[in-house]
Amino acid sequence: MPVPIAHDQAQQQSVVQKMGMGAAMGGAVGMTLGFLFGGFAIISRGAGPRGPLNTLATYMASSGGTFAFFMSIGSVIRTESRNPLTSTQLSSLQSQWHSRRIDRLEKRSD
Repeated sequence: MPVPIAHDQAQQQSVVQKMGMGAAMGGAVGMTLGFLFGGFAIISRGAGPRGPLNTLATYMASSGGTFAFFMSIGSVIRTESRNPLTSTQLSSLQSQWHSRRIDRLEKRSD
């Protein structure tokens, strides 16, 4: 028998899931920037004694780790709310906003 799905309220993500998503996004962005900046550094100044691949990997790992750390913390802080709205409350607020907007537009046209 299939499990019934509740449509009235969306399921919240846990703090660990939010941190993981932020770390994944930050890591991807950081590694991309590390690739760009590391590639530029290798082209402009040379690879150095460790070779080009190791130098590029160091740039990518340090940039990716830094971005992942800060994005994981930032995503949790940004998405935390003290009093989340249910879907019925949200739809009620949206309909009130829409009716007020229509009233303002009608007053302007008069």
